[in-house]
Amino acid sequence: MAEEEIRIPFNKHKLDALKVALYEEGIDLDQSLEKYIGKLYADKVPKNERTKIERLIQEDVKAEQEEQDRFVAVRLTDGEETVCFTASVSNSFYGVAGQLKDMLKGAENSTVDSLLEYFIDAHVMDDRLFDIIASAPDNPLLQAVMELNFKDCTMSFKGRGATQFVRYEMEDAEKAYKSAESVPKISGMAREELFMDYLQGREIHAADMVEQPVQHL
Repeated sequence: MAEEEIRIPFNKHKLDALKVALYEEGIDLDQSLEKYIGKLYADKVPKNERTKIERLIQEDVKAEQEEQDRFVAVRLTDGEETVCFTASVSNSFYGVAGQLKDMLKGAENSTVDSLLEYFIDAHVMDDRLFDIIASAPDNPLLQAVMELNFKDCTMSFKGRGATQFVRYEMEDAEKAYKSAESVPKISGMAREELFMDYLQGREIHAADMVEQPVQHL
């Protein structure tokens, strides 16, 4: 919910004395100020305007809840073992690309399900359920679907609303991430745009796929 912090100048000695006096009466300063501002709001803002604002607040709450409910679906495989799961929407394509080097080492030295530790709030499911979720049209909560194949060193991505996967070499995704991270003092959104710009034209198709060993980036 959108909230602003109010900052006002007040003499330090006066503030300390006020806190002590209120404490002795069992009163919390922050709560007192919040109640006072709430009363000031109710007294000064017209009722019809407050009604509009309450609707806006409820819309904000709903939007935040929907954001928390959004998720990504991921399938990991090394050609022998496969694990499918849902995870927090914070596991972006860009973020996963940034962990590929460590994940490749993990896939080589351990089982695929050990890679779940790289994903926030992962919940395992079976292949059948993954396929249902991944192919379901217009799921408003599904942010993206990713498939990481550690046998052929590729990663596939399908964003919300897309109908087909786009597949890349893991090596290209790793290089795209490093390229985006090398630019100083830019926003996270700008880095993700640079990341996708680097990958433009580096998509691979089924006809291009050849079996290859796990690479060390």
